[in-house]
Amino acid sequence: MARYEDGEKKPIYKKWWFWLIVIIVVIGIIGGSQGQNKTQTTLSEGNSSVQNTQTTTNEEKKTYNVGEIYQDNSIAIKYVSVDENFTGYNKYADIKEGYKIVKADFEAENLGTSDQYFSAYDFDCYADGYDSEAFWYFEGSGFSSTLSTGKKAKGTVCFEVPIDATSITIEYTLNTFTGDKVEFLIK
Repeated sequence: MARYEDGEKKPIYKKWWFWLIVIIVVIGIIGGSQGQNKTQTTLSEGNSSVQNTQTTTNEEKKTYNVGEIYQDNSIAIKYVSVDENFTGYNKYADIKEGYKIVKADFEAENLGTSDQYFSAYDFDCYADGYDSEAFWYFEGSGFSSTLSTGKKAKGTVCFEVPIDATSITIEYTLNTFTGDKVEFLIK
């Protein structure tokens, strides 16, 4: 047993085997989190309830079509519907010439153990790879919800895109700090 000059015992965190155990535990935690995660989501569809059980891996799908659900351990986001030629906006709204409004509806559920923020401000749109402006002149624009565990919210986002755009996608920022995003296809 190692002793200091004054006869005291060496603290446990100064022993080599303590750090070896810490490293092994950390590697085990990291390695275990990179395997498969099985999660279950229940999102409403009309008056009925749809259950979706998915197995996700590191090679997780990042692009979704209407009716599909993105899901991780903290949130599930269902891509409910899309309208590529939305006209139900405020009649006084000024739409640029050569542009149209696309509208997409989403539903989110908090699957985690802490509150989740779900907001229109976390969505961005790209038409043929170019950033498109958010469009706020419709009823229900600018939704923002803090969801408690197990709670759900619905939201609609609209964007002004060129009429002749051949590719339109909406990105949702999952985590501002890591930059993780998922993409929802419009066209």
